[in-house]
Amino acid sequence: MKRENIHANFFNKLIKESGNIIDALKLMLPPEIWKRLDFHSIEFDDSSYVDDKLANSFSDMVIKTKLKEENQLTDIYVLLEHKSSKPKKDDLFFQILKYVYNMWLTDYSSKHQFRVIIPLVFYHGKQKWNLPERFKDLFQVTDEVKKIILDFGYVLYNTNNIGDLELQKATENAFLVSGLISLKHGFEREKIENVINIIEYMYSSRLFNEKQKVEYVLRYLSLRYELTIEKIRAILEKLTIKRSNTMKTFLDYYEEKGIEKGKKETAKKMLAEGFDF
Repeated sequence: MKRENIHANFFNKLIKESGNIIDALKLMLPPEIWKRLDFHSIEFDDSSYVDDKLANSFSDMVIKTKLKEENQLTDIYVLLEHKSSKPKKDDLFFQILKYVYNMWLTDYSSKHQFRVIIPLVFYHGKQKWNLPERFKDLFQVTDEVKKIILDFGYVLYNTNNIGDLELQKATENAFLVSGLISLKHGFEREKIENVINIIEYMYSSRLFNEKQKVEYVLRYLSLRYELTIEKIRAILEKLTIKRSNTMKTFLDYYEEKGIEKGKKETAKKMLAEGFDF
């Protein structure tokens, strides 16, 4: 069962939106991996496999596909960290191991070939990531012992290691970029300039022509930065964008659907349900 979480809801809808998943995997996975994936067979498993004890720290997503040459069933197991701090190393590896074990147990019980599982960790917290990359490195033993114990790793996509401009140049998918940059700065409520930069990027990339996508990003930003009408008016004064019909619509959005007192639950509901509002 999926837990309600602003970051997780926003991330899930962002990645699952039509046209985003392929671009996202190309951004987050090393070329030697994503080039081997069959993008014609992508499906999502909407179940949650996060252990109950870790539900306050993680959300997960399962992307089911194949390796092209081998026609091998492949799960990309995505873990999203909810908090501004990095997870505990034992929690991270335990959750990945639990998913791998359960899926391979299913394969074994069904007498199917073990699927390939690619763990992908999406981190957008504020702390520096310094966790081990391999399971065997949790153990303080000699290299001789490490050679024979169970081992696995994960792919880390750390938004702290990617500049906003670098991300904007990495793909032409402005909606995906706007969402990832918003998640990257999602724990920096005091830096209102982040909102200004994201709005100007969406405008310059012509994403404003796709109103629903823009409003979805703005809804997340409004919740994270606790934007009020007064804050929005202050932001408008700092924008280099001229007051156009587009920007008038932007202000109307907050006046009609903003998160002034009593409207936060509406905003959270929209993030959970997606683009039909």
